[in-house]
Amino acid sequence: MGRELREVGKKSAAVFAGNLISRPFNFIFGIAVGRLLGAQIYGEFIFITSFLTFFVTIAGAGLGNGIIALLPKQKTSESQKSLSTHVIRTVFIISAILVAALFVFSRVIADKLLNSPALITTLLVLIPTIPLLSLEHVTLSVIRANGRIKEFVFVRNIFIPASKLILLLVFVLAFRIENIYSLIVPYYIYSTGAIVYIFYNLKRYGYIGQVTKDAINREIILFSLPLMFGGMVSVLTNNIDQYMIGYMLSAREVGVYKVALQFATLSSFAYISLNTAFAPSISKLYHAGKLDELIDIYRRSTKWITIINMLIFGIYYVMSKDLMRMVGVEFVSGASALVIISLGEIINSGVGSVDSINVQTGHPQYSLYTKIIVLVSNVILNYLLIPIYGINGAAFATMIAIMLSNGVNFLFMYRNLRIHPYDRSYLTIFLAMIIATGSIYGVMLFFQRHFLVRIAVACIIYAIIYGAIVLRFAMSSQERDEILRTIKKIIARISHL
Repeated sequence: MGRELREVGKKSAAVFAGNLISRPFNFIFGIAVGRLLGAQIYGEFIFITSFLTFFVTIAGAGLGNGIIALLPKQKTSESQKSLSTHVIRTVFIISAILVAALFVFSRVIADKLLNSPALITTLLVLIPTIPLLSLEHVTLSVIRANGRIKEFVFVRNIFIPASKLILLLVFVLAFRIENIYSLIVPYYIYSTGAIVYIFYNLKRYGYIGQVTKDAINREIILFSLPLMFGGMVSVLTNNIDQYMIGYMLSAREVGVYKVALQFATLSSFAYISLNTAFAPSISKLYHAGKLDELIDIYRRSTKWITIINMLIFGIYYVMSKDLMRMVGVEFVSGASALVIISLGEIINSGVGSVDSINVQTGHPQYSLYTKIIVLVSNVILNYLLIPIYGINGAAFATMIAIMLSNGVNFLFMYRNLRIHPYDRSYLTIFLAMIIATGSIYGVMLFFQRHFLVRIAVACIIYAIIYGAIVLRFAMSSQERDEILRTIKKIIARISHL
């Protein structure tokens, strides 16, 4: 049992370390883009890219997740190379067809789907990013399926976030380009750079080769199609709030909401780190009959990411206005949305990797079913709540969608595997969050200083109170030892990246 757990822990530590590096870059980028360009320009960029992301998912055809699940089943290295190359080539062909179709219907899209004919030029400039992003996603999946987590982490968590921030500062501060092209041109530069680096490593490690007839088989298509539709629904669900805000309100409101969303999802780094490393191991453990080991990893990981999300939520709940003020005064209106969305992140982390477990244990259709339910409810809630409550209505709709998605996925998993991660320690974690939140709320009522000082003091007080309670009452001595070992691994990974 220990070997696979150590392997997942090792890879999770690498991804976790990468996320610790990328989160500050993303956090600073959100502040920089708000202060340098404002909510209107940032909102226009997010509005259109959110719309185009749907077509990136279509181009991917679910083959990224499909190859993660099916590549380990290939018996020879040649068949693995052939399958990987076939998947990459298929994604490129589909994306090229989509680009041609979008150019033909671009004016109709701007008029009817974006509800803004003035955005036609920006739309045309951004359409060619579809094959870039599609290839980036599928090639990263090939890298990940082969266990090359270091390269995956470098691209996703270091190169792209760092390039995005640095190029924004260069274009605005050095070149004085204070319009949407200071976001668009860097978008092309770092996406192209990422693809070049990934293909270099694919060739370097020998992961691509000649496509044989064996690679073009029904299994990966039948397995990936539900994932494609599930991915399309998931992308719509994740972006529908931003799209509907832009369609029903304004691009400026999209910009404010996006910053709140970026802040709120900072807490998801632990969840993402786990899923990135855990997903390939789920399939291996399940098909090898090592269900006990799978359950053990699931229970431990769910508890740890819940602890991290509870830690961050308390800070957001009390300091939301001060946090949004860092970006600019016009963004303070998104403080309530920040709290609502971050509450949804707690719900997201509280059930663990249920979607990945369902998919990798042979039930990709469950992922599709849940995403369809969530999408329909999200669209209806956004339609009803945005006109009344603005971006807070969109945030509430997102939170409900997360609850539905994870709740239904959890029920599917429990029905098949009869497992759950919960024990009494979860109540202790919740009480620790309540006590720590109440403490800093009381202190901040009488601590009227500069908002940056208030944030720093609140974080220190909250971390001390919450951490002390959780370590003492919610964890066993073995878990405390594992945390110390994990921290040492993360520090070691950061020093080697």
